[in-house]
Amino acid sequence: MKAWQKILVVFTLIYISLRIFWPAVMPALFTKLTGLPHTQTVYVILGLIGFALGVATLIIVFSDLAKRQFKTPSRQGMWIVIMLLGSVFGLIAYLYFHGFRRRPTISDPQSCANSTLP
Repeated sequence: MKAWQKILVVFTLIYISLRIFWPAVMPALFTKLTGLPHTQTVYVILGLIGFALGVATLIIVFSDLAKRQFKTPSRQGMWIVIMLLGSVFGLIAYLYFHGFRRRPTISDPQSCANSTLP
């Protein structure tokens, strides 16, 4: 992944966590905002921003997964299933194990992905 892609993915994860935990962390501000007349418009705009960030993140992560070399082809399929079924948690797991690490090159077969994965 390139640096700007990593920044976008991290920003998306921060955005998702803020949207989830914001009502619990700041209930007074949340209650005050929900009483305003244009609250639905604000939520639609925030939802569209989150949707655009999510789609961009999925495109970035799945393209990284497609370009990455694994020891066996079945591991690539395994990560696709984990990310699709695991949703955000599967995405975080892939980013932790592979996404933020450099892709191995053909000239360096020892750096193949999944070498430290249990």
